[in-house]
Amino acid sequence: MRTLHRNKGYLQTVALLCATNEIAELSELFLKAGATRITTVKDMSRMLCGEAHDGEYPLRRHSRIVEF
Repeated sequence: MRTLHRNKGYLQTVALLCATNEIAELSELFLKAGATRITTVKDMSRMLCGEAHDGEYPLRRHSRIVEF
């Protein structure tokens, strides 16, 4: 947990391959460690519109904040 939390800026998606009764507890631990998405193994590569990819939101890459 300590190691993951130190790298929370890089930890994004976690795929769980575990018993159904373990999902809630493990999800809570990974979310506390900094994960932003918990999914199943088969959905690990699935992208959803507006979701971060590789730790970066798509719109942020193509926009700038300017002040007049």
